[in-house]
Amino acid sequence: MDNHIQKPWAVTHSEVLTETNTSESGLSEDAVRIRQKDGLNELAAKPPKTTLQIIKEQIIDPMIMILLGAAFFSALFHEYTEAIIIAMIVVINTIIGIFVCILVFIIGAMYQKPLLPQYSKGNSILVSW
Repeated sequence: MDNHIQKPWAVTHSEVLTETNTSESGLSEDAVRIRQKDGLNELAAKPPKTTLQIIKEQIIDPMIMILLGAAFFSALFHEYTEAIIIAMIVVINTIIGIFVCILVFIIGAMYQKPLLPQYSKGNSILVSW
C-alpha cells in the first residue's frame, strides 16, 4: 500500500485521513499500547560530562601539551617569566574551554525541547501553529 499523496496541497482533509489510514481521534489503540510499553521513539541521552572530564580533555589536547612542554623547558632553563606566561595561557585556555563546553551542553539541551507548544487531546497531540 502506497501512502504517498501525489498533490497533498490539492486534497481535502477527509481524503488525507482516508489515504493515510488514520482518523481525527489520533493514535490507534495498538499504537497507544506500543507507546506505553516501549516508550517514545527517542534516542537515549548521554550523561553530561563532568568538569573534571572537560578539564582532562582540554589538557590532553596536542597544542596544550606542546605549550606545557615549552613551559617546562622554560622553567628548566630558568626562564621563569616565559614559563609563567605560558602556564597562564594554558589556564585561560582551559577556563574558556570549560565555559564553551558548558554552553554547548546548555544549547544542546534547549534544542531537545519542542519548538512549538503542544496540547494533548485524548490520544493525539495537537500542535499549535
